[in-house]
Amino acid sequence: MRILFGTGHSYLPQRAGGSESSTHDLCIELQKQDIEPAVLASIEPDGWLGLRNRVERKLFRSRSFPMDRTMGYAVYRGWHPEQGVAEVVGRFRPDVAILQAGSPLRLARMLIDQGTPTIVYLRDTLFQELGGDVTELPKVRYIANSCYTASRFKAEFGLTADPVPPLVRPEAYKTESRRHSVTFINPHPYKGAETAFNLAAARPDIPFDFIEGWPLADDVMADYQSRVAALENVTWMPRQGDMRAVYANARVVIAPSPKERGEAWGRVVTEAQFSGIPVIASNSGGLPESVGPGGLLVEPSDSPDAWLEALSEVWDDEDRYRGYAEAALKHAQRPEIKPEVLIRKVIDICEHCRTNFS
Repeated sequence: MRILFGTGHSYLPQRAGGSESSTHDLCIELQKQDIEPAVLASIEPDGWLGLRNRVERKLFRSRSFPMDRTMGYAVYRGWHPEQGVAEVVGRFRPDVAILQAGSPLRLARMLIDQGTPTIVYLRDTLFQELGGDVTELPKVRYIANSCYTASRFKAEFGLTADPVPPLVRPEAYKTESRRHSVTFINPHPYKGAETAFNLAAARPDIPFDFIEGWPLADDVMADYQSRVAALENVTWMPRQGDMRAVYANARVVIAPSPKERGEAWGRVVTEAQFSGIPVIASNSGGLPESVGPGGLLVEPSDSPDAWLEALSEVWDDEDRYRGYAEAALKHAQRPEIKPEVLIRKVIDICEHCRTNFS
């Protein structure tokens, strides 16, 4: 079977986020099952990958979406993924497509017209950004990254989405941590950067590591860099290719996403818990599912003092810390997020979608 993953965004290594990392892990695990994956994505002009893509498009003018194997499998990149559907379907010949992010329903319509059974993987609850009306595409099947996302989708559209948590390969994240810092991954307004800065300012005795993720507007980046410079206990780190280097320093991970963004799962929670690192997160969206007993939840509407109290409970009390760390490790071993369980579920859904497509 051939499975084409599609996104309206750029892809690894140019863009890093939860959906990109989860897609990569799915592709790696699918290859172990003798299933051939590929990705259709947009291209960013910068860097060696952008240059290589431009050169190939000039040399092979019949191909507007050159293919590279930078990630260990085929990735077709071009300016506008919708314009590459016919070309990539003709070259890759997918049995099923799984779409996510960047207005996936636009791609879904084109893939169905090409005769490709199509699944949309709901990675968040921003359904207004799906890029179309779900009622106009009855052939599309849906999966969701959490029970929370699935329930929101059901409530809004009356449609079922099978919950499939993000696939996270333990070997890519598990490490022996020095348990030195509070770690905040993806400092962005949508991810609760303000809360993280407030915590760092209120606890100058605790080292904080801020790890870049999503691109930031120039003015936001300038503001964040200025605030980091004023806080001696905050280290700003660029995006990391190997996240084990990040978790090797983490004692606690924070995920303070605001309620209005509805964090649908929180992949960093699962990544951290593989190493027994507790998480303090907002009690919103799918975060209660991912955190479980391996950390603390704070109501997004609570005052900053509530976050400080939660941090103090986990950081300052060694006995409580040890309890949360043990619970985090145990929670990471639950059967429903094991890669072999999730990959079997994805394959079964794809087979069913292909068999029942008409």
